[in-house]
Amino acid sequence: MVTGPMGMTRRALLLAAALAAAPAAGARAADDPYDALRRRWLGIALGTGYDPGAEPYASRLAQLGQRAREFQAGMAPAARSLWPGHPFDPPSGITFSYGRLWTMTQAYVQAGTGATGDPALLADVLRGLDHICATVYNPATTRYGNWWEWQIGSPRLLTDITAALYERLGPDRIAAACAAVDHFIPDTMLTDYSGTSTGANRVDLCRSVALRGILGRAPERIALARDALSPVFPYVTKGDGLYADGSFVQHTWVAYSGTYGQVLLDGLGRLFALLAGSPWEITDPARQNILDSVEHAYAP
Repeated sequence: MVTGPMGMTRRALLLAAALAAAPAAGARAADDPYDALRRRWLGIALGTGYDPGAEPYASRLAQLGQRAREFQAGMAPAARSLWPGHPFDPPSGITFSYGRLWTMTQAYVQAGTGATGDPALLADVLRGLDHICATVYNPATTRYGNWWEWQIGSPRLLTDITAALYERLGPDRIAAACAAVDHFIPDTMLTDYSGTSTGANRVDLCRSVALRGILGRAPERIALARDALSPVFPYVTKGDGLYADGSFVQHTWVAYSGTYGQVLLDGLGRLFALLAGSPWEITDPARQNILDSVEHAYAP
């Protein structure tokens, strides 16, 4: 566990993390905002400032590389699957396949994995992405089975992979990833705060749409994701969300601070840090409730 200096509150730590990620005014003016945000996201997702040759990083990175090699060796594209035994129906097989491709991607882009920069590994990741796109995760597909796989599980992984390999994918693959996210997470999922688009689910949806906007250089998509977070911030007195007493509820009446609540806090922490100092910074004053909840709900 990482702890702060004596006397520094958890709220101050969360704020400091967001502010530390924000670029200086000069950097904002000089950088392409989309590329700057994409690089920042990778720093949040993969980590920065560590020595890959030192423990505990060295052994973890080596394990990551070993898993990636195992997944690479077992990949066998077929009509309705990418790995044997994990079909795309049910759709959990799609999320599963993107999850393995994300592991392979991390091994490719991170130092110390034993597979860093391996062109054969990259070629297989691209082959896997192309296969899923061509067979199932594209705008021509009508959702079936569990909605979560299509709208949260798979797009979250796909956008992370696209961000990490952005300079190696080419415009067609980037456009295909953006089109898939647009299809499976339509605007109506973020303009109506109801159904499955509440609480932690809403934060996950906004995460994918914000990153899609960055990858596709679409400012309106980033703005949509930012604005769609606002219904998450106020305290509620019934249903999903944060309560003034520190509770967090999901699925209408289930106390979920340690599961869905953790997803909500993790997702918002990432998005606060990602967009800080950008044209799409999250400035809704009700976000203070989230910061307060760190001490009032999660720490206890």
